[in-house]
Amino acid sequence: MNAVLGECIWNLNWNDPRMAIELELTLTLDDDEIDNLCCQFPITADYDGVGSRGSKFTFYL
Repeated sequence: MNAVLGECIWNLNWNDPRMAIELELTLTLDDDEIDNLCCQFPITADYDGVGSRGSKFTFYL
């Protein structure tokens, strides 16, 4: 995250019912930035919309 966007993580937690890691950023990304960022992750990431602070992503393990 820091290499691509700088320090912008607002929240990172484990969601037990979904069996997934949830990540929320401090900024809202546009569609191109979302696509580019999802390609950088080593595991599949789904864009989950906009949360309370910024763009949200979900990583299923």
